[in-house]
Amino acid sequence: HQPRSGVVTIDEFGFDYDGNVDSRTADLLRLAKEMNPEMKIGVWQMRGPVAPKLAGAYRDVVDIVLMETYVGSNDLWAIGMQLKAAELNGLGDRSIVGLGAGRCARDHVNWATTKEEMEEQMRFVRLIAPNSPGVGFFAVGGNMETQPITLSGIDEICSRWDQLPTDGRGLRPELF
Repeated sequence: HQPRSGVVTIDEFGFDYDGNVDSRTADLLRLAKEMNPEMKIGVWQMRGPVAPKLAGAYRDVVDIVLMETYVGSNDLWAIGMQLKAAELNGLGDRSIVGLGAGRCARDHVNWATTKEEMEEQMRFVRLIAPNSPGVGFFAVGGNMETQPITLSGIDEICSRWDQLPTDGRGLRPELF
């Protein structure tokens, strides 16, 4: 085989908390990196804590962990829990949250359905993780087609990421 550089991002990690699927996944991540040492690997970690064996594989070979955190305006502290879970597993330096845009088609739950709600979530990330390099997003056209949120609106907020305050200014007082 010929080693190649590049980037691969894979979804739905953290399926069974170090059960058969997670153990096999950890082995495959290590094997993929061994076969292609220059390859950059990103994984989408399902909501909840990262299991110890899987966290070890992430520390060894993964470049970025996107912590799936699809929440509405009443669940913002779940963002903090995801980032703290990453930090406790030694992954704080390579983890960012993945925020949901629109409405979850499967569960019919509203995530950030307006630009204002998405900005509040991003301001919250800046408050609890001021050194985070950014955020990731899960947004599918079908999730957003009946919602006022748009990809261009999200992009506009992202363009101001470094200017969003890290002291909580602009957040609702009840979040404190």
